[in-house]
Amino acid sequence: MVLMQSTGSNHHIISFRERLDDKKEIIFFDPDVGMDCVYKEIKKIRSMRNVFEYKKQNNEHTYGKIDEPSQTA
Repeated sequence: MVLMQSTGSNHHIISFRERLDDKKEIIFFDPDVGMDCVYKEIKKIRSMRNVFEYKKQNNEHTYGKIDEPSQTA
């Protein structure tokens, strides 16, 4: 998970890349300028491994918390 900044303005987006890949550059629409601009990676936010470990600890998956089985009498 990395923070990317537009070269046309100071607009930021969050993107994902592999851990060992080079710094990322993409062309994406910049709403401040109103056209496509190059976004460059400026900062790594966190490793995706940490995100998945957090979800395992809290019994979460991509759709929210896992429902506990209901106890019916």
